[in-house]
Amino acid sequence: MRFKRGADICKVENCHKLTTDKGYCRQHYYRSRTRGLEGKYTIVGDDAARLRGNCQVDKNGCWIWIRSCWNGYGKTILKGKAMQAHRASWKVFVNDIPKGRQVNHKCHVRSCINPSHLYLGDQKQNMEDMKLAGRERKLRGSENGSSKLKESDIVQIRDLSKEGSSAKQLAKTFNTCLSNIRQIVSRNTWKHVG
Repeated sequence: MRFKRGADICKVENCHKLTTDKGYCRQHYYRSRTRGLEGKYTIVGDDAARLRGNCQVDKNGCWIWIRSCWNGYGKTILKGKAMQAHRASWKVFVNDIPKGRQVNHKCHVRSCINPSHLYLGDQKQNMEDMKLAGRERKLRGSENGSSKLKESDIVQIRDLSKEGSSAKQLAKTFNTCLSNIRQIVSRNTWKHVG
């Protein structure tokens, strides 16, 4: 965008940039169009109708969020604040969420926003529910994508350690850190390897 000579200064307080459109500088003009000048998203209308309108009901009664998702959880904006859709559903249809509590799913479907499938709980309860539902999957050993070592390496490290090799030598040989070798030898990690 080209600025005209003698252009005005942006009408936002403490902004000294030249105007480009409707009396605002480029930054404040685009901000006013997308989020308002206060920097908050504004959505006009009935929150309950909007939430219900952005989901489909499946055979189990789950209200599946069909809009934007991240990591399986629906995303939305409520009262100018971005949040997970199931949390927004709890706030709209049930009540506020007390500090230190979280909204958990009874149905174990992350994208479900049906308030009757939600309950207030804590992280410990959420992890217990996950185990009971059989959704916990621990990637042990070389199944874990970030693992640099294999089960055969672990056996070799432990054998070499018993034979007198130092942790420093083993770390260099197996291209890993000293603390990792110590954890392996003391069986604090890789416990499943005999």
